[in-house]
Amino acid sequence: MVCRVITVVGALLAGLAGVAGAQSPRPGPDEMVNNPPFAHWAQFKPGTTVTQREVVTLPDGRKLEQTITYKLVRKGQDQLIVQSTVKDKSADAGQNTQTTTTYVARVKMRDISTAANPDVAVTDGKEEMSVKGKKLAVEWVEAVIRSGDEVWTEKMWTAREVPGGIIRQTLVHKRGDKVLSESVLEMVDFKPGF
Repeated sequence: MVCRVITVVGALLAGLAGVAGAQSPRPGPDEMVNNPPFAHWAQFKPGTTVTQREVVTLPDGRKLEQTITYKLVRKGQDQLIVQSTVKDKSADAGQNTQTTTTYVARVKMRDISTAANPDVAVTDGKEEMSVKGKKLAVEWVEAVIRSGDEVWTEKMWTAREVPGGIIRQTLVHKRGDKVLSESVLEMVDFKPGF
């Protein structure tokens, strides 16, 4: 549960960094702001897809792998619909999990941001990465969350030129010096819609 919360916080922080800009004052909790997932999909045509691969390494060395494909199904001025299909590598060929998510263009700041927490350290920056043979300027956000002797370190790289925004995401969960799990999510392909 905590890992999923970290993922959501990381995605939103990355989206806000790209949308709000570094010089803007932080909006109040009731102020309407651009919704980062909407902003990362809105510039693409319906039919656009992005495929990601996630590999989770467990303490015993086992690896769990899945492929996630997102497709922009419908786009309007105020909302868009993205369908995701998850395929576990170990599952039968016909077993896919499919969900549909609707993103609205504007949301209240409190709906996408959490209050400051002394147990969370967030840093961000910019760098250049090669994506599908093309050099892109990407933004990254790293969050380190501590709870007792457990530490979650998540880092996410995003770019506006990629549907959904996420190029790469890593998450390491440690207890003391022992790694409990390590996850790497990478974009493997994207195709424009028509």
